Amino acid sequence: MKNAEVLINNLPMIAVDKYDRVEKAFIECHIKVHAFVRDNRLFVSAEYGDNAADYEAGYIAPELIEFAEINKGYWDWYDAGCIVLSC
Repeated sequence: MKNAEVLINNLPMIAVDKYDRVEKAFIECHIKVHAFVRDNRLFVSAEYGDNAADYEAGYIAPELIEFAEINKGYWDWYDAGCIVLSC
């Protein structure tokens, strides 16, 4: 696996819908995920409500899945609160 410190800097932004009070409509925005490195492993939090991952729904953002595939890896649930990149 590539160095997790390098990978964290290359994480993609994910698409989310935010409500625009001026336009009175939802607009698509791209945001950074909440990620951290521990023991040279890359983790992404699923606890910020940013739609990066949802344990109950079994959901991981498509941008993150594509990122893992490009880096010849996959996301695994570390616990209900975060995912970890495995290669």
